[in-house]
Amino acid sequence: MTALHKLKSRQMTLYRGVKVDVSKYYTAGQRGVWWGCSTLTMSIGALQECIGTTGARTMFMIE
Repeated sequence: MTALHKLKSRQMTLYRGVKVDVSKYYTAGQRGVWWGCSTLTMSIGALQECIGTTGARTMFMIE
């Protein structure tokens, strides 16, 4: 975590997706903490290529 504090702060929107419907656990606009930062993208198109577009999917927009 020491190296993380040395990075410059930058505000952006990132996207993360999972191949399951988890909407019953979250509400739109809900704030939370995501402890793992793996498989994030700045592009919705790239996210859709990764998780597909058919079947149950949940896409998170992280600001």
